[in-house]
Amino acid sequence: SKGAGAVNGYYIVNHDDTIGGILSLDSLDLTVTATGAKLTGETEYASASAAGVLQDNYSNSQYGNSTLTVTGATNLQVTATGATPVDNGTLKNAYTQADGLYILANMGKSSSYTVADLGPVTATVTANGGTANMQSSNISTEAIGLYMVNKVAAKSLDLTVTATGGTVKGATDGAANQGTFETFAFGIQAEPTNAGLPTTLTVPGAVNLQVTATAGTAAEGAAVKNNSAMARGISLGDEKATGTTTATLGSVTGTVAVNGVAASGEGSYSAVGISAFNDAHLTTGDVDLTVTGTSTEGNDQ
Repeated sequence: SKGAGAVNGYYIVNHDDTIGGILSLDSLDLTVTATGAKLTGETEYASASAAGVLQDNYSNSQYGNSTLTVTGATNLQVTATGATPVDNGTLKNAYTQADGLYILANMGKSSSYTVADLGPVTATVTANGGTANMQSSNISTEAIGLYMVNKVAAKSLDLTVTATGGTVKGATDGAANQGTFETFAFGIQAEPTNAGLPTTLTVPGAVNLQVTATAGTAAEGAAVKNNSAMARGISLGDEKATGTTTATLGSVTGTVAVNGVAASGEGSYSAVGISAFNDAHLTTGDVDLTVTGTSTEGNDQ
């Protein structure tokens, strides 16, 4: 069987039978929590996702543009916790995702316009990975403070983003269950639209980022086969997509860290303060980022 659950504070969309997709607020204060199921049966796949604001910036002549305007402060507390098998339940694949602001573009339908115009933004985004207990288990955990395409403006950004990989447990028929983990944490991820149109992020004030990815682990006789963890403070552009991505920011401060990668097979980790792909351009004030990566044992890269 499969299980999936998603919780969104606001879902802003303007296509199909919805005309407008416009949200204007004096301020925004949201706590959004998604908790994965307690699974008692045999489950192939389970997901849990939470987003403070999920905005679909579809644009066409009939339905116009989807826009979000918050003149005052935006405060987001977003937490997603993955599914867990209980009693005699089993789970093979666990997926967990938490997003503060997730601003996406429909394939081929996006245009270049200001999607969101925000005051100061503070977000704490946490993804706690699920638990799997079968052979060849896969556990994926992702947290993003701000994912965006098109044009977004904010007075300042204070983003605390934490992704903690899940757990593989136990044994099957006397053999240790083995898990493969992917754990990702991004402060800001900005990409060109699907149509290859420009993306622009403008933040005249301070940008503070606290980004941490902690790799998955094994318990109760299980083993970690492959383990990958990645943390990015700011990621601009896309390795494959074409189109210009531009960010103009005030001062940038904070920490970016990857912790605890261990694996019996392949273990890899990557901690990067600022990354830029293809046609990406970044202008900032002073930058003070501390970037660290640590591993514990196994075949580390």
